[in-house]
Amino acid sequence: MMEKLTCKSEPLTIEDGISIEAWLNKLGKTNDFLLAHAIDGVIWGKIEGGRLVTSATLNHTTLQELRLFNKQREIHLWSVDDAWYARLIEDKDGITPDDYIEEAHILWGTKGTPQPTGFTRLEDGAQGLAHHVPIDATSVTPKKRVRLGVRHYFGEDENGVNYIAYSRLTTLEVK
Repeated sequence: MMEKLTCKSEPLTIEDGISIEAWLNKLGKTNDFLLAHAIDGVIWGKIEGGRLVTSATLNHTTLQELRLFNKQREIHLWSVDDAWYARLIEDKDGITPDDYIEEAHILWGTKGTPQPTGFTRLEDGAQGLAHHVPIDATSVTPKKRVRLGVRHYFGEDENGVNYIAYSRLTTLEVK
């Protein structure tokens, strides 16, 4: 399986003075999505025209982890104490659906309101809670929802038993 997949995990070294946003701009590809988790909430983003556009500011003091992803690869950054680590999972030629399973996680929100930023405000219920996704999700209904695609890759232990070795995000779409 590993010959069909790149999976590297290592401490992240960012050049002195460069922000995580600038680092993501260098690594990101047009139409990549960003999902960031911070102490104070979830932040969505996307790479447009070579630069990162987010639903809220990435505050480095509250940021815990983030994932920059597309159908081919995911860059996952996370913080432990004051250090940042990164993992890249990337499909190589020859990978087939026999090497993984995919699932879709339904996101919270049954009402989509377009925003001037190109994001869609998703809300649900009377609590007033909302998040802003970086796609056109104005067509959501209780039966047609925004889904986050997740791909799980198989590994095999010494007894020949399959298990899920790695997982990564792949898509964000309305279905």
